[in-house]
Amino acid sequence: MSLPWAQSHRPGGYTLIELLVTVAVIGVLLAVAGPSLSMALLASRERAVVQRFTQDYEWLRSQAGAAGVTAASLTVNANCSWSASVSVAGVAAVNADHSMSTGNLAQMSPNSSFSCTSPDASLPLPAAFNFTSQGFVSPNGILLVSGSSGTMWQLKVLYSGSIVRTSP
Repeated sequence: MSLPWAQSHRPGGYTLIELLVTVAVIGVLLAVAGPSLSMALLASRERAVVQRFTQDYEWLRSQAGAAGVTAASLTVNANCSWSASVSVAGVAAVNADHSMSTGNLAQMSPNSSFSCTSPDASLPLPAAFNFTSQGFVSPNGILLVSGSSGTMWQLKVLYSGSIVRTSP
């Protein structure tokens, strides 16, 4: 008579069939989830670019009221690249740390392409947002930013200098 706990066991390890089934299940899961994950990653990188734009915009707005600054402007192009320019004592200089070239866009969000438009043509591109020393901005209007992931952001540039970001 054999007791259940005294039964002999096979040596430890996995059989070839168990390993093949595990690999097949992982392969199916990756095939199903892979495209979704890559689109989510692409959308996340694009969102980071839009966040960077709003941060650079706010930085430039704060610089407009700094001592010695005579002018501050942010120019946005149709491909959504931008450049921040600050004039001190009448001498303008582009601030590379708060600008985004086409090459920088490609590095920050690889495999993405961006398009900036204005739905009501209130902001013909390239648009130069000029800040006053009080932080007000001209022109004001709506800027639509579209990424290749299909995500679109609406940036409302208000005369008060505020920028409101929404994603429909």
